[in-house]
Amino acid sequence: MSDTGDPDLVDYLGRENAYADSFMADTFDLRQRLVGEMKSRMPDKVSTPPEHWGPWSYYQYIPEGREYPVLCRRLRHPDGYAKALLDYMRGCHREEILLDWNEIAEQFGYVHIGTCRISLDHKFLAYTLDISGNESFTLQVKDLHSGHVIPNSKMEGVVSLAWAGDSSCLLYTVCDATQRPYRVFSMELGSGHHLRKVYVIDTEHMKDGLWLLRERVAGVQYFLEHHYGFFYILTNAPLESTSSAAEGYYLARCIAEKSLTAEWQVIVLPGQDISFQDMDIFHGHLVLSIQQKGLPLFCSIDIPMSVNSEQPMKLENLNPWFFPVPSCLCSIVAGSNHDFMSSIYRVVISSPVMPDIIVDYDMGKREFTILHQEEVVGLTEKGESDSYGVAFPFNFTITKLKKDESLEDGQQQSWTDLSEAFSCERIEVVSHDGFMVPLTIVRSQKAKHTNQSPGLLHGYGAYGEVLDKSWCSDHISLLSRGWVLAYADVSAGGLLVGAAINIYHSLFSAVILKVPFLDICNTMLNPCLPLTILDYDEFGDPQNQADFEIINHYSPYDNITQGCYPSVLVTTSFHDSRVGVWEAAKWVARLRDKTCPTCSQSVILKTNMSGGHFGEGGRYLHCEDFLSSKDTDQDSPG
Repeated sequence: MSDTGDPDLVDYLGRENAYADSFMADTFDLRQRLVGEMKSRMPDKVSTPPEHWGPWSYYQYIPEGREYPVLCRRLRHPDGYAKALLDYMRGCHREEILLDWNEIAEQFGYVHIGTCRISLDHKFLAYTLDISGNESFTLQVKDLHSGHVIPNSKMEGVVSLAWAGDSSCLLYTVCDATQRPYRVFSMELGSGHHLRKVYVIDTEHMKDGLWLLRERVAGVQYFLEHHYGFFYILTNAPLESTSSAAEGYYLARCIAEKSLTAEWQVIVLPGQDISFQDMDIFHGHLVLSIQQKGLPLFCSIDIPMSVNSEQPMKLENLNPWFFPVPSCLCSIVAGSNHDFMSSIYRVVISSPVMPDIIVDYDMGKREFTILHQEEVVGLTEKGESDSYGVAFPFNFTITKLKKDESLEDGQQQSWTDLSEAFSCERIEVVSHDGFMVPLTIVRSQKAKHTNQSPGLLHGYGAYGEVLDKSWCSDHISLLSRGWVLAYADVSAGGLLVGAAINIYHSLFSAVILKVPFLDICNTMLNPCLPLTILDYDEFGDPQNQADFEIINHYSPYDNITQGCYPSVLVTTSFHDSRVGVWEAAKWVARLRDKTCPTCSQSVILKTNMSGGHFGEGGRYLHCEDFLSSKDTDQDSPG
């Protein structure tokens, strides 16, 4: 069943899809109604505020009625907006379309842009393209003057890329047969010549020699940024007092010319309940991405730093500026922030009750500016019914966030949220083993005072990631019908749900498993599959007897028992390179065999035959994807 080239497998999945469509046929009208609601909340045209970089302003927009964005730019005018508008009316400084996702989708039927980088001289655009959904990306470089892709720039299996300082050379990593990056290449534009480089490279002086930053050590990771003769390093390398990797990342520094581990200076260790996630560096500032008890935060630190102490400092001693955010914040994502010389850092902040807000934080002045907030069509201040006749069970009012401790004095600005209509609260619940699990609960204010409501519990948390709790207008269709949404920040996703229903058959009315990892033992005994070797650190190595026994104890496929199970919907993708489509198919077949005839009829397998692990990418197609994984009657208990 693991041979996706076998026509019998394709036929089997097709028959499963036909059964799923037949089983859900009586929900067709409801699903169409919900899709209509979701699409009606989307504005006809979506655009982002321009990001200024050098002489250009870069921005994206989704044209009216289209699925995908268009990347554009236009020249900035030094004399301000009025002069720029006049020049535009005269035909000067016209918009340049750099990349149109829609054209690619029309040509190939599917599009996923992985990485997109403009050269520092603004003459070239390098991007990676997936047209099948299997996350195998092809590098292409576009000459922005001619508008054509450079023919000899196309390279298969590219994972990441970066431009050299003089823009004459592009560095990129390629993956092996298991999609693990293992080589770094150098492309000299126009020459077709590729140089293999596998060490730290000074991008300003490509041929002046190489040096090894650090020998590889099992379990140790480090990420570095260069800043005027120093490397700033985010790492979990062992500290002097220990021989094993640190529990989390800390910030260190070393002189670039003498980058031996023994000479690293530990600058700051994370405090209690704080973890460092990432960093970004600019001419005068270093930005740290932080999580505090699972909540995201950003802070900036002025650099260069005057750090003379031999002992690590506390973060507060570096005079950090924590970016002011609303108290209801659940998600904060960095923008592209290309301009190294800029003191402006752009982020998108969001929560289940606050549509996405684009904010510029001025790290020099320690001020912020709200640039744009996502429009939600159909929600009126008077709580009127939308065009599909769904009356919201509350008086809907758009409100301004009240003054709270998360905003500093003198920085009060308007954050539009929907907190008078919806409630979003974060609590901690005790797990069976005593661990505290963060749980975010979202519901309408009316449902908050109802004793019993249908509920949808989301669970995910593998690879150090937490559940996405950003704004999603599609959820209004559930919340307005009295549903309660809950997000548990736990380990794994489909594996978690599969294991839970093996142990607690009767606890759930229905379960949904999206591209789930279910046959852990068999999958991880095959090192030729993508992610298997990387997953040894996450789940253990089943070739080790002790690890095998632990994995086998919770593996969903290996622990299905006789008895009645809840109704199950499993969604999978044929071109998924992360989790094989056969895992879901095998699990569904075994579950049907083990359960009673009544239960086995309501075990449904739905396979996307064209998409990958993340489904379809278009904004309207996303509505279809959203519903395909939430086919549930509005009156069903949860």
